[in-house]
Amino acid sequence: MTGPEQPDTPLTEDVGKQGECFRLWRAQQAIRLGELSLSEQEKSRDSLSKLAVSLMGWAISIAIVLLGAAIKTDQPLPFLAAAITGGLCSFVAALFCHLTFRMKNWEIPGVQTDYFLTFGETGPNGEETDTTEYCTELDTLNGIALGYAKAFHHNEEIIQKMAVRVRMAWTAFLAIPVLTLTGWIIFSVFY
Repeated sequence: MTGPEQPDTPLTEDVGKQGECFRLWRAQQAIRLGELSLSEQEKSRDSLSKLAVSLMGWAISIAIVLLGAAIKTDQPLPFLAAAITGGLCSFVAALFCHLTFRMKNWEIPGVQTDYFLTFGETGPNGEETDTTEYCTELDTLNGIALGYAKAFHHNEEIIQKMAVRVRMAWTAFLAIPVLTLTGWIIFSVFY
């Protein structure tokens, strides 16, 4: 018995797209991944915003209650110190939550339709361009993909700033009971 028959033609391995087809495929994949990345960033931004909204509601409510209690003048000094300290911590937490919403210039996935309609007259950012700059589908897709990469880095900076502000808000919020109790103790002992 002899071994398996060998084919007359050598086996070739499928390596996928090659040459110009590979460059076009790569640009299409870069756009697809850029859109996915920007969409995920938007989910992160929304998550941080929801967290800040929730925390802001609690912080404002606590600040109103504590500062309102401090306004009542017939309370002992330790109570007033504790109420003012806690109210100020709540106010600081609410302020950091508010600053979280002040982040602007968010980049979204997609390209404005006028980018394609005024092609050759203006570039992707509205600047005057040479009509030969984006003369092929590949060049156009590469330009869009590069725009997505810039947008991703821009949005990442915004997300990092938002995360720091939410973290500061949580720190101030979690400090409310500690500083309130500390204020109560200090004014009880020393005054």
